[in-house]
Amino acid sequence: MRTTAVDFETFADMNFNHPANFYVRTALGYIYIHTRKRDDAQKWVDWEFGAGKYLVRSSKLTKTEPKYEGFSVTARG
Repeated sequence: MRTTAVDFETFADMNFNHPANFYVRTALGYIYIHTRKRDDAQKWVDWEFGAGKYLVRSSKLTKTEPKYEGFSVTARG
């Protein structure tokens, strides 16, 4: 799996563009995992660093899937 390492100063820059969707924060900086699925990224992190040591974070806000299809909540009572 392809990864990109980024130091804290680069990550904290206001104009920083995230190179991938998922990352982990380690003691040495940030490691971005280039994959489309969060589960695949978490499996790689668990294999590389040990299970339960790091949690994969998302670099972009994503819209969650609704649990109930066809069910919508409105502000109107």
